[in-house]
Amino acid sequence: MSVPGGGALLNDSDIEYNSGNTADVGSDTGYTVGGAIGYRLKESGVRFEAQFNHQKNDIDSASALVVTITAGGDATINSGMANVIVDFKTKSPKWTP
Repeated sequence: MSVPGGGALLNDSDIEYNSGNTADVGSDTGYTVGGAIGYRLKESGVRFEAQFNHQKNDIDSASALVVTITAGGDATINSGMANVIVDFKTKSPKWTP
């Protein structure tokens, strides 16, 4: 089981509107938090893991043409992943591919 967290940087976004016009949207540094839980099959070297992550960044500005305004709102990203991990036995106890 693990519970990761930390700061999250979100790249600025370009949005296209009205047939070719673009706007740039900037964001502040946000946070990310997640969790993972797993299960190991005894003596087989096979592990299963499920993971969920949540990220949130506040939107701070938007610009189109030559006008930049203070913007509000947030960008939220939720993601999930499932993993199957196989540990191979080797002659070296320090190294497992």
